[in-house]
This record gives sequence, C-alpha cells and structure tokens, in this order.
Amino acid sequence: MGEIACERTSAVVDAKKIYGWDDQVKDITEILTKENKEGLNVVGIVGMSGTGKTALAQKIFASERVMKHFAVKLWVWVSPNCKKETLILRMLDNLGVDKEHIQNMLNISPTLDNVGVLLFLLYLQLRRKRYVIVFDNIANVKDWHCELEKRPPDVADQEWSDRLAYGLPKGEGSAIIVTGRTELDIRKMVGNGGIRTPKRLLEEPAWELFKSSYEEAATKPLSDKTLELFKNEIVRKCYGLPEALKAAGRGMGQMALVESKNGHQVNEQA
Repeated sequence: MGEIACERTSAVVDAKKIYGWDDQVKDITEILTKENKEGLNVVGIVGMSGTGKTALAQKIFASERVMKHFAVKLWVWVSPNCKKETLILRMLDNLGVDKEHIQNMLNISPTLDNVGVLLFLLYLQLRRKRYVIVFDNIANVKDWHCELEKRPPDVADQEWSDRLAYGLPKGEGSAIIVTGRTELDIRKMVGNGGIRTPKRLLEEPAWELFKSSYEEAATKPLSDKTLELFKNEIVRKCYGLPEALKAAGRGMGQMALVESKNGHQVNEQA
C-alpha cells in the first residue's frame, strides 16, 4: 500500500478509533467494489471542515473488504497549491518507480510536456491492476482535475497533459474516492459518481469518540460520573461533529490531568 506522506492526513489509521458511519462505509464500499469493465467506480465525500469526511474515507480505505479487493492502494493528500508534476511524481514514487527511470523517460522526449510523460508512466504502472486511490482534501479544482472517468486521447501524437484522468486506467474495476468541501467542485471530478456527506455522530458513537479523546489526553480512563450524566448534552452541544467532539474530549481530559497533578502535589506537600 502506498501513501503520499503529509502532515495533515494519512492512510495510516486505527480504524477502531473511528466511531460510527458503519452504514455509510458499507454503502460506499459497495459502490467502490462493484464490477465495472468500462470505467471507474468514483465516489465523492463532501463536507465542511470538522465534519469527518477524511475520517470516513480513512475508515473505508482501511476496511477489510477494500484491503482485500484492491491490489494497489494509494492515499493522496492534495494541497491547495499542489503542482501537477509534483503530485504525479509522488504517486510514482509510492508505486515504487525508480527516479532514474523517470528521468530517463523525460529525457527521451524533451519536446513533450513533462506532465504528459509522467501521466503516461502512471498509466503504465496502474494498467491491468485493480487499484483504489483517495484524493483527499481537494480544493481549487481546475479543468485538469475534472472528469476522472475520461479516457486518454486515441490520437498517438496528442499529449496527455490536459487531464489527471488520462493517467488512471479504466475497466479493471478500479475505484476513486475524492474528498473536499464544495459539492460543486467535487461533482466536476466524480461526474456521474455518487456524492456522500458524513452523517453527524449521535448517541453512543459520538460519546465513544469524546471518551476516547478524553482518556488519551487525561492518560487514564474516564471515571467522572458527572460527565457521563451529561453525555447527551455534550453530544448535543458538539452537534455530533467529530472534530468538535474530539476537541471537547481533549480539553476536558487535559483539565482532568492538570487537576490530578495538582492534587498529587498537594498530597506530597502535606
């Protein structure tokens, strides 16, 4: 499994710590793994910051069914100012393509656009393989990102630099997940593919996320009965949003840790 490392999102995740969304994981996984001998299975996950779109994609990506179904798995964080060439080079690197080989291919046809050559190399690496790729945190969608289901030009002498889609082979049952904040932008990429929005976490999944964040910050199990009595109120005030629940849990856990340390110091002084 390849991964484009970055400080913001990652494919490396403990799926057991991502609570809820079991029905949505099942729904999206069904779309991604269906037989498709013509194109790509493409799904967009849309939501504002903090709604859990990346976490939902991580839970799908790390699921047992996806891990077994796809031979090649890539997680790609797309920064707002990510250059075309940089993006493809990182994908090739994570597919194990030697840098010297890449440079040799670029040198063979110096008159061709580098992006087109790199997309052709990407195509060669992925063809005849069943792959799944997550393009996470897409923003500033340009024409180059659009229509991921589009096939490369048939004309041999036409360059491939116009579309990211040209580097993504079709017809092997491969799949793409795209996450972003704006449905209009994501729709440009996924075409007729499905669009999903993470559901708000309610009741037990929401409380488990809060509790997990609390215990990680406090470095001890949550044993505050008062907090448990008000768990429905805590979930309601966080609107079921994963980031809000984690922030609240961490904040209260840190307070509990400080109080515990202060109490320990008082006992020592006494």
